[in-house]
Amino acid sequence: MVWPHKSGFGIKLVRMGCKNRPYYQIGAMPSRRRTGLLPDEVIGSLDPVPNERNEIVAAVDLSRLSYWMGRGARLSVGMQTLLGLAGWTPVPPHVYIKAKQEHSTTTTTQPQESDGDGGDNGEEKIEIESILPKRLPF
Repeated sequence: MVWPHKSGFGIKLVRMGCKNRPYYQIGAMPSRRRTGLLPDEVIGSLDPVPNERNEIVAAVDLSRLSYWMGRGARLSVGMQTLLGLAGWTPVPPHVYIKAKQEHSTTTTTQPQESDGDGGDNGEEKIEIESILPKRLPF
């Protein structure tokens, strides 16, 4: 089989499932393929609905992902975000920007309660919460 040019492939999230219960497959497919079609190779899956432990479950075959990235496949914005939050690639800047915006809206609407002990425990908690988004941005 003849493969297209290196930049012709992308790693994307392909939405599956029902209207109220989304499910994503992580697949390698040509960049010019219409959305909604099945990928050429499924290399993982993502369940964006949190489970009973409030975890978002994602599974990725990292060897196949590195193979496709080595062939020049581009990551979609959703995949950049997912792999950045997982620690496999650098976190994209738009995740930090959105987290800062969400943090500023929550601090203006909800005043912080002081414990009265004068400790800096609240500041450390705010810094960690401002980095990670409350939900996935895709």
